[in-house]
Amino acid sequence: MSHPRTRSSEEWSHTFIQITDIHLDPLFRSDAPVQRKCHYHSSTSGTNSFWNWLAAWIDAASLRKPKPVRVYGQARSGCDSPPELVDATFEAMKRDFSQGAISPSLAFVLWTGDNSRHDRDEELRKQRIEVYEHNAAVVTRFINTFDTAKIPVIPSIGNWDLYPVSLLACSPNDTSLISLWSIWEPLFPLNDPNTSIAKETFLRFGFFARNVLSDTTQVLSLNTLSFFNENSLVSDCSPFKLRAFAKREWDLEHPGDAQLAWMEERFLDAREMARKVILQGHVSPVGNSVQLYKDACYEWFVYFCGEYSDVIIGQYYGHINRDLVHIVSTRYARAGAINDTTSADTASPIIVNPYRLTTMGPNTIKSFDIINWAVVGTIHTSSSIVPAFNPGYRVGTISITPIDASEHQTRTSNSSHPLFLNVAIMEHETRYLDIAAANKEASMAQSKGKPTPPLIYTSSCNSKRDHGLPNLSPESFSQWIEKMQDSFPELQRNNDTHDLGRANEGARLLRRYTQCVETSLGVWDARDRGDNGYSWPSTSLSLIFLAACIVILYRFKSKPVWSKRDISSENEAQPLLQ
Repeated sequence: MSHPRTRSSEEWSHTFIQITDIHLDPLFRSDAPVQRKCHYHSSTSGTNSFWNWLAAWIDAASLRKPKPVRVYGQARSGCDSPPELVDATFEAMKRDFSQGAISPSLAFVLWTGDNSRHDRDEELRKQRIEVYEHNAAVVTRFINTFDTAKIPVIPSIGNWDLYPVSLLACSPNDTSLISLWSIWEPLFPLNDPNTSIAKETFLRFGFFARNVLSDTTQVLSLNTLSFFNENSLVSDCSPFKLRAFAKREWDLEHPGDAQLAWMEERFLDAREMARKVILQGHVSPVGNSVQLYKDACYEWFVYFCGEYSDVIIGQYYGHINRDLVHIVSTRYARAGAINDTTSADTASPIIVNPYRLTTMGPNTIKSFDIINWAVVGTIHTSSSIVPAFNPGYRVGTISITPIDASEHQTRTSNSSHPLFLNVAIMEHETRYLDIAAANKEASMAQSKGKPTPPLIYTSSCNSKRDHGLPNLSPESFSQWIEKMQDSFPELQRNNDTHDLGRANEGARLLRRYTQCVETSLGVWDARDRGDNGYSWPSTSLSLIFLAACIVILYRFKSKPVWSKRDISSENEAQPLLQ
């Protein structure tokens, strides 16, 4: 594979894409009520029919203006992604790729899980077969969009790629893992020994590795369900006790322990071979400052993120539908240093984690102790395609630069490359869709009998342009935090003298980061667009009162008055107007 060169004869640049939380819903109907999760139900008689009619009638009630068409779904509605949104998104990526909005040097795609619809509609329960049908439909779209023989598409298991949701035992011959592999297998090269190894580890525990960028980098696709709090079929990992690598006490039949042991072997191999590592998965260790992994699994994972930060150049997850930065830091070494506890051989194990993980929300920047805690790594969660907020996906840029082998400090000389190469992630950009504007354009086109215009994903946040990051190294993020903290006079570090210029620059960066997060969250003027896509008129109270009367009359007509003899009917599931 030849590397496209940029800026100089000694540097090569590539791009990659992260796409996550597609949540395809073929049952989506653009004019169906959001109370029914944008579904119409097949029943035409009895209770279901009545409640469908009532929900649709209330949902459509507006005397001032018509309800807009939800061609591409609706943010914050609880509805999933219509096929129109998914198809138009892949078409937009293909168009951006061919027209240069995404560099033609696209090297790989990180596909981080959750491809099937949620199970939020109580009248239309999700079936196991839908999990696999929706995954297969997305695989087909990837194959039709990218040359997957040249551009690896690397999948990870999401909690909604399982049935029941979030439950995966990773037992031998696990049917969920067998089914997912059979669907994803067309994305892997045939007759490749690495594919055989990936298949073996995936079918046993749900994780695998895949080399990219001419083997200079290895992507570890993690099975984060083995760590996830909500997976009750897997217990917590072994207690966090730091010993020398050779004395780690793993239970290799435990999915979490087996994955941790496998990860550490990959990290050590990367050091040996002068490679870099990218981690991807669905559930991140934290979401909005809330721990999502079981306690011991979390401690081990955070420890690995810090301990092997010299080989880990990026981490990418989904699940929370938000474009946020999470900082790995340590108080025992400045940024760039390595605490080599892998070779520690103390009389008693270390039980205090030298690393911690902090979500960098706009409201938590000020409290981060940048003086005593050095940034050593980052974790990134991404916007989703499903319109929980505004749909979005990430584009990253990777730089590969040859370096003098005599200056390269590696643990051995067993590199498979004739040149020592420095691989670094230089830039991130979030491309997002203003879904309210897109629906408005589609609605206008349809009302005039014209074709629906193509979707346009635009640049929302760029790490260089908007955050002032020269690259995505720990040092750059440390400086970024320091600059934003300079917007607070009490945190400035210039002999207690308030520097107005630094304060203004810090305030600009903090404001822009806040705007970037808000853009991905789809913040808009609620006075113009209600949460359900329309504004209720002043007569809505009378409509609600009328609906309540209908409900009461219907219930009295459909069942006898309660008595002690039918007390069990209190506990029966009643239809709900959500």
